[in-house]
Amino acid sequence: MAGAVTHAALHKYETGQMLPGSEALIAIAGALRQSVDYFFRPPTVELERIEFRKRAILLVKQQAEVKERARDFFERYLEVERLLGMDTAFENPLAGTTVRKAEDIEPAADRLRQVWKLGHELATERNRVAGGKPSEGICVGSSGDF
Repeated sequence: MAGAVTHAALHKYETGQMLPGSEALIAIAGALRQSVDYFFRPPTVELERIEFRKRAILLVKQQAEVKERARDFFERYLEVERLLGMDTAFENPLAGTTVRKAEDIEPAADRLRQVWKLGHELATERNRVAGGKPSEGICVGSSGDF
């Protein structure tokens, strides 16, 4: 931000003790690679149950950054769908499917991959990354030692 905003001022902005002026707001937007309107639009997406791996070496601020990037990603994605008039109604391709034992999982997963046109390689990799546990998610870039 090239000296336009001090650490103390930034802390006051973050804690709601002070509002930035236009020059500071432009500098912060530039540093975050966002347009100024980013700070004025109301959030339209609320994410629930965001979990990190138990042994994740992320500081609380880094986790907050990842959560905000994910929320922003989904907000923009849904806005594009809305602008393009895409039907976003969810239809459960596994409605009526019962999974009672481990052997039922793979056929259900195959059906889901077929309907959603997902490659088996992607699902296998995600399963490996998740340690074999069921998961869903997105890949979000991050700065620092992430």
